[in-house]
Amino acid sequence: MSIYQIDGFSYTSRERARQAKKEKDGIAYIREKTNLNDPDVVLRLYNKLLDEKLFETEVGITFLKELQQELVMAPYIMNSDIRPIPAKEDIRQEQEREEAKERQRIKDHAERSRQKEALQKEANRDYKKKFQIATFLCAVFATALVGVFVITFVSGKSTTIFNYEEEIINKYEAWEADLNERERALTEQENQFKQKIEQMQGQENIP
Repeated sequence: MSIYQIDGFSYTSRERARQAKKEKDGIAYIREKTNLNDPDVVLRLYNKLLDEKLFETEVGITFLKELQQELVMAPYIMNSDIRPIPAKEDIRQEQEREEAKERQRIKDHAERSRQKEALQKEANRDYKKKFQIATFLCAVFATALVGVFVITFVSGKSTTIFNYEEEIINKYEAWEADLNERERALTEQENQFKQKIEQMQGQENIP
């Protein structure tokens, strides 16, 4: 079993050792950049570190305890204003709850993404189906339209032929009537001419 020593503490977990090393480096940065001789600055820093839950290992908790003791020793800082440091077990449970919330959030996001993808696929299928139906209806409509044009053309042609034949028959009947009228007139003239000849011959035979 590997043992990791960080700032006077030993860890058997590599992850915990890494977290302790991270907190040690963070503490060094805070000491370098922050005026820890000002109790007001220390109080603000202390409260922010508790709110952010940045420290969870013994290394970080020890630093928080150090800040707490400095605040207790400050003459004008009320003890009621100094918040207690959560126990390590409470911190761990809080982190576990936060991790559980994060896992649930990721799971919910994945589920929403899956549902969204399923809805999108369903919408695409509906669109494809509607497109196929629309294409089929367009084809049927086009076929019907062509049929109407063909019927109209044939009907129009038949009507034209029928009208043409009827016009010829009418003209023939008119020509035949005119011919009969001429023959009748010619026959009447011949009869009149014969009557005149007969009258003239009758007059010649009179003594």
